[in-house]
Amino acid sequence: MLGVVALLGLAACGIDAEASDRAVDPADVPFALLVPPTTASTTTTTVPEPAPSTTSTTAPVVWALNVFFVRSDRLVPVRRSFPRQPDLTLAIEQLGAGPLIEIDPLGTRTALGDPPLVRSATATGGVATVELEPAFRFLPGSEQVLALGQLVFTLTEVPGVGRIAFRIGGADIAVPLPDGQLLPGSVSRDDFAALLAAAPTTTTAAPNGTPPVTTG
Repeated sequence: MLGVVALLGLAACGIDAEASDRAVDPADVPFALLVPPTTASTTTTTVPEPAPSTTSTTAPVVWALNVFFVRSDRLVPVRRSFPRQPDLTLAIEQLGAGPLIEIDPLGTRTALGDPPLVRSATATGGVATVELEPAFRFLPGSEQVLALGQLVFTLTEVPGVGRIAFRIGGADIAVPLPDGQLLPGSVSRDDFAALLAAAPTTTTAAPNGTPPVTTG
């Protein structure tokens, strides 16, 4: 009796007992059972860090030198700029090149001749010694004074140089000054100060109706 009940229970569950395996037509299988499960994959992208900049932002160093030329029988400074610190050689070269027509004031000239009457310049203990060409003696007296003034003011622009001595043929010479005196030994800017062109006079208006201030 129990065996009959067991068989009736299996029939009620809806699963037919098969004596052997049999093939099933894929058309009869639900679509979801035919698709294999998919595995999600994650892709990681690494963004490289930017390389450090190698561009320098340091401004180049520029050195300035005032080169003195003649205008209306007075000495005027003309500013020159260089990528290195000026020395005696550079200063002599700039004097020898003379005024630059494109940028220097109109009427500027040199009294040093063309080619310039300077052989060499050396410095020891703050004193620069300039060897002049023998032809320097043949310049008019006023031109000699202007030429020496150009050298004195320009070469004392060089760091470490405060006085100038002059030689011709290896022998020291007495230096002619603007006032007509002959000074033995080295000279300074003070000895040629009378040759400097007067600074231009400027007038600045003062606030609140006070009188203007004049400088020069």
